[in-house]
Amino acid sequence: LTDGSWALVTSEQADELELSDERRWLYLHGVRRVGVGGSAVGFTQVWVADDLEPYLPLVDAGKAESIFAQLSSAADLLILRIEQEIYSTALGEEAARSLGAPEGSPALVVVRRYHAEGFGCFEVARTTHPADRFRYSLTLVNAATSTLSAQPS
Repeated sequence: LTDGSWALVTSEQADELELSDERRWLYLHGVRRVGVGGSAVGFTQVWVADDLEPYLPLVDAGKAESIFAQLSSAADLLILRIEQEIYSTALGEEAARSLGAPEGSPALVVVRRYHAEGFGCFEVARTTHPADRFRYSLTLVNAATSTLSAQPS
């Protein structure tokens, strides 16, 4: 991710991202790729709580490990929950340009909010994917019948 700059969230962003508009957030954005130098699959925007500014130099956007995982490890944060929301939209100008896709074409947005013990929300990430570059897979297991949930005796 590139182009980091400190900014107060706008009231529109605060509403959409469920953030306090009184807190300062570092805004980063960039293109998510398949592997190093691979094809572009999404335009990612990340807001990081300003309390974590001292740990940002330890984050390497080139790593496969996510920003939230690197930040939580560096700051010794215990993750309590991650909220995820997926919705459809039309590809905006900046994302379309960054991804080489037609503006206004169908897209899916994934928003994740990361919460840590004693800290609250410390990061919000929003990735916009052109519809033809998004795939979501989920496996649900019946706990009553699965051996995956069985504890060794």
